[in-house]
Amino acid sequence: MSAEDDASMPEPEKLQPESASVATGGEPQTMAAEPQKHEEETVIDVHAPQGGIHTWRDFWIHLGTIALGLLIAIGLEQSVEWLHHLHQRHQLEDDLHAEGLQNKAMLESDFRFLDMYMQYELDVKAYVDAMRDRHQRFPLPDRLAQEEAAVNSSKGRPSFTISTAAWATAQESQMVALMPSAEAETYSRLYREEELEHLEFERYLESRDTLGNFSFRSLDRRTQTVDYARMSDDDLKEDSALISAFFNSLRSLKTMLKQFYGANNAVLNGAGSAEQVAQALFDARETIKDDLGTDPEWAAPKDTK
Repeated sequence: MSAEDDASMPEPEKLQPESASVATGGEPQTMAAEPQKHEEETVIDVHAPQGGIHTWRDFWIHLGTIALGLLIAIGLEQSVEWLHHLHQRHQLEDDLHAEGLQNKAMLESDFRFLDMYMQYELDVKAYVDAMRDRHQRFPLPDRLAQEEAAVNSSKGRPSFTISTAAWATAQESQMVALMPSAEAETYSRLYREEELEHLEFERYLESRDTLGNFSFRSLDRRTQTVDYARMSDDDLKEDSALISAFFNSLRSLKTMLKQFYGANNAVLNGAGSAEQVAQALFDARETIKDDLGTDPEWAAPKDTK
């Protein structure tokens, strides 16, 4: 093909990309691309004061407005925090008060059991001493048998354990710092007595186990009671000494419980200082007496001589 033939040929028609004919049985339709839609974004505009800042007076007014707004915001935040701490403090005080009432009821029950337990141990000692002094063995008196049954039926009920859950939680969470210093010191002084009582409780358990292990050597497997007929006079003497030691541990434990009881009552009644709590616990040692009933130095029945 020559150059002249190439120049004489007609140019091909140019296709338009923005439109196209589609055979649909009707008139040709034009498909056009629709513009993409975007979601509107909300924009917060910060405007300068109307009219602008032209003088020192305008500047100080503008600065003062900003400072006042910041102070109000800080004040509101501090107020909310203060109200929250106040609520926490009141909740803590309610929990400690409820724990105090719980301990008060528990201790009053323990006092009754301890009096019964001490009376029983004194009567057992008098019974053991009578058999040793007379070199005889005689049946357990009815009164002693009744006391023994009462003590055994009550074992496990008195806990001798002071509840400290509310105070321990307050210390671990550092909520004690929310309380006034004088109030925190009164509770600190109160619960210090619990630590001393716990040490005395450990000594009570040790003395009880020592006596129990000795008595087990003469235990009647059938009746599950101590058979004193199996004991020699020397055994009875040792048994009497162990009973005395156990009795003293019971009395010492009750003394510590009395001290906590007095201090606890002082706090429940609104003691305002640690000194008042300390005075109350010492007073309780004198005012709460042991109720041991009749004279524990009773003699063995005459017909057993």
